Amino acid sequence: MDEIRLILTALRFALCSWLCAAFRFALRASRLLDSRAIAEQKPPREFAVVSTSTNDVVGQNQNRERASWTDVVKLSGQLIGAVERSVTASGNDFDSLFRGVRLELADDYSFFDPFVSRFQYSNSTVSLTDPAPVEAYVTGLSEALRRLVDKVATGDRGRRVRERVAVELAMVARPQRELLQRTGFDHELERIAGAKVI
Repeated sequence: MDEIRLILTALRFALCSWLCAAFRFALRASRLLDSRAIAEQKPPREFAVVSTSTNDVVGQNQNRERASWTDVVKLSGQLIGAVERSVTASGNDFDSLFRGVRLELADDYSFFDPFVSRFQYSNSTVSLTDPAPVEAYVTGLSEALRRLVDKVATGDRGRRVRERVAVELAMVARPQRELLQRTGFDHELERIAGAKVI
């Protein structure tokens, strides 16, 4: 009798595991189909998104000059490059870590989803095949960089890594303070580094 219960428990577990895997596969497939349907409606772009819309801007409140989507994408590439230099200097593989963090966040920020491949990064340059909502993009990218720094900044060298990230971010930020404010990245730098960015 105990053997039958054990077998039934194992079968239930296997069935639940199979159903969870099938659900995840169906969810990913539906996202892929949705993204393809959207892509069929718009001509695909294989370059950084440049907006010509007056509505596609950041910093619409507080009487600030607005930042274009192009500025947001360009600045984000420079910020990723700053973190990349710090991570690489600490002896870690930036590409695999960044890919892993983007995969972790793909459910919350669809532009990171590797099955859709909307987001590409290389040599301090970001390209997106479709624009994302600006606030979501800034928040999602900042969270990805924060998680990446947290993965690298561990143990005895954690403080040094965070300081290095802060210095690299400051080098990007100093000449572009106004643009940082207009895009919303100014509030994210210290959160990314986990240290004061001067």
